[in-house]
Amino acid sequence: MDEAALIRRQHEVERAHLREAVQVLDDLKISGDLTREITITYSDYIIRYIRLAVSRFETMAQQLARKAALAPQDRVSLENLAELKRTSEILLAQLEQSEPSPEPAAPARAAFEISERMRALVTPLLEQHFVLSDWRHSARFDADSMLEERRRFAQLMALRRDRKRATPA
Repeated sequence: MDEAALIRRQHEVERAHLREAVQVLDDLKISGDLTREITITYSDYIIRYIRLAVSRFETMAQQLARKAALAPQDRVSLENLAELKRTSEILLAQLEQSEPSPEPAAPARAAFEISERMRALVTPLLEQHFVLSDWRHSARFDADSMLEERRRFAQLMALRRDRKRATPA
């Protein structure tokens, strides 16, 4: 696997972890098993990694915008990212404000969906125009940050397992 593929793979791992964290939060809210501790821990993870994803997409869009070969419709797609970023920030602020109470599921889901829309706008352009140096510049992770993300995700899953064990059958 080449270096660009490794970078893309790490992005996908973080995206899958985010998707799962948001889904768990949804499931726990529906089942009524959302505690303050779970809310804070999950919200913190989701906020951190959605912000990181949005920041990456913004960097990618800036890099793409500097490329002369972009078609006009591609430039419009990149311009749409700015509005999606603003919407994401509003939703993440709502999520931050919801931490003390177990009501984070809706803004978490909406913020994740916004990041997915950003990804959908950027991905075709990345495949077409990004070279290894672009991937390196936009990666925003290293071995330590990758390990940190996996540690934090494992903590979420352990908290979920502990909650399931504590719930009477």
